[in-house]
Amino acid sequence: MTSSRGNSFEDRAPFLVLGLGNTLLSDDGIGPALIDQLLHEDQRWKNSIEFLDGGTQGLALLGHLSGREGIIILDALAMGAPPGTTRILNLSEVFQMGARRAATSHEGNAGELLTVAKFLDELPDLVFVVGVEPQSTATGYGLSESVRNALPVAADRVRELLAELNCPSLFKASPELSAMDRYDGKGASEKPA
Repeated sequence: MTSSRGNSFEDRAPFLVLGLGNTLLSDDGIGPALIDQLLHEDQRWKNSIEFLDGGTQGLALLGHLSGREGIIILDALAMGAPPGTTRILNLSEVFQMGARRAATSHEGNAGELLTVAKFLDELPDLVFVVGVEPQSTATGYGLSESVRNALPVAADRVRELLAELNCPSLFKASPELSAMDRYDGKGASEKPA
């Protein structure tokens, strides 16, 4: 587990970026790969954001969600798009997909984790899932080429969300659509790699 901050509730950063996935199942490891990339960047986020590699801990991660202003979950998201397609889903879109079982060995997917957290009244108002369409979740270490090529796009989407969540005036005063508002009319915001 990788974290940039302590785990005590009082010391908790207001925003959590949580990477989910099994690095031994090819593209299912996109969440931890994104956490690794974002965690080792500059320190502009300092104490306002915790980056956490949740791996395959599933519902054991519930305690990390409470007491936050916002949560961004990074995960492989199989929705039938071309491999490497990056999507941003808000909480209602995640719930519309249902808390169905993932096609991976996660103990629980993002939908299940968020459903239980909502039931326990532990979710903030700002919750997003940044998902990347996997090419393969078969046993194997490392990301496929299409998903590896999507890493910069997905990381950019996370940075956009973080900038907006840390500085709400960036998108409230701007006539342009924010990353949270750039939806294709079907719900999910897409950006192919």
